[in-house]
Amino acid sequence: MSSQAEKVRSRFGFSWSGWNHPLRAQIAAAILLIVGTVASIYLQSELVHQGITFFQQHQFYSTIASVAFMLIVCTVGLAALALVD
Repeated sequence: MSSQAEKVRSRFGFSWSGWNHPLRAQIAAAILLIVGTVASIYLQSELVHQGITFFQQHQFYSTIASVAFMLIVCTVGLAALALVD
């Protein structure tokens, strides 16, 4: 029973070293996708305010640019995590 309690405690603990590497990568991927989404929305809003409306006129290109930007942010973030870890 103590091993079960230790396992639960290590999974929900705030100790960074207590978490295993795949769990860190899964959490980082979710956070980085959210950050990439917010950054993509902000970037497109900023482009519209600057008068660049190409992406607003072509919805397909806007979608492709958003997905590409989110994936780039996620890839760079996971690469940084791999280098630090």
